[in-house]
Amino acid sequence: PAADGASDHYTKTSKEGKQVRNEEPEQAIALDRKLQQAWRGHEHLRIIYNRGSFQDKIADLQSSIAQFLGLPETRRMPSRFQLNSLPKSYPAGLRNLSEAVFTKTYINVPDPNRKKRDKEGGT
Repeated sequence: PAADGASDHYTKTSKEGKQVRNEEPEQAIALDRKLQQAWRGHEHLRIIYNRGSFQDKIADLQSSIAQFLGLPETRRMPSRFQLNSLPKSYPAGLRNLSEAVFTKTYINVPDPNRKKRDKEGGT
């Protein structure tokens, strides 16, 4: 949980004011560790750690699920660019933006002929 590794984000209520947790942070950490210990050794145990933002954790979860299911993984490759000027055709309403997010997704698609070539001894 957020209590372990991101305690500053641990809350007992949602943004809407609904109670979402009963445990204090220390209790949540202890419970989480007990659950990890109970599942230790299970071949499908996956632990998604707090390593950054909640979106980072969701991306790690999606990657773990894709890997488990044998699906192609998507990778986030952040980049930053600085524009010294904008084209005149750029919409006036967007000229004052200081930051924009663009998403480019790469998917590794398996070669459908790979298995056939491998069976025939090819590379």
